[in-house]
Amino acid sequence: MSPDQVPAALVITMWEQYGSGMTDVADRVGRQLSLPVTGQAFSSEDLEAQEEAEERNGGFLDRLAAVLGAVPSGLSAAKAADVNEREGFEQLVADNRALVLSMAAQGGIILGHDATKILAGRPNTLHVKFVGPVEERVARAAADRGIGTERARRRQEREDRVRVEMADRFNRWDPRGTDYWDLIVNTTTLGTDGAADLVVRAAGRIRG
Repeated sequence: MSPDQVPAALVITMWEQYGSGMTDVADRVGRQLSLPVTGQAFSSEDLEAQEEAEERNGGFLDRLAAVLGAVPSGLSAAKAADVNEREGFEQLVADNRALVLSMAAQGGIILGHDATKILAGRPNTLHVKFVGPVEERVARAAADRGIGTERARRRQEREDRVRVEMADRFNRWDPRGTDYWDLIVNTTTLGTDGAADLVVRAAGRIRG
């Protein structure tokens, strides 16, 4: 077999509605398939801290949208700070893309990182989204993370909004739809083990 005929390494990209148990499912799938798992770029704690900083210093996402032209602006030429911020943002997007492609070359499970969009159409790749009713997701997150229900609810509201906003602004896609997904799994119905088994079976078909 020539180098050009070597099959692409198996990659599973994952994205979740907050509290759907994606990390637990990924860990189980990784053990069953002997695949490394790469976590999300921004944890719940990161986003929580960012929101607190925004309350003190102004909204990061709103400023980012203005810099990128996503929000109409009557201002004249961009300030030097805006140019620097745009360049920094573009470098961040480029670095993330390079990281995803590097991880995909080795094979593995990639959580978030817009990997689903970046690797769309790649052979031997399974794209999975985890969902569930809001109340069940909030309760699960509170139990899994050892936090109160109200804090889990705030995280759910924040992350279900912010992660979609980041996907749109970083790589121009909407993970809430169905276009990019091979498998959409309700973990409330199937549980962690059932969801993991379903993903493993689907990965076997992708490999086949």
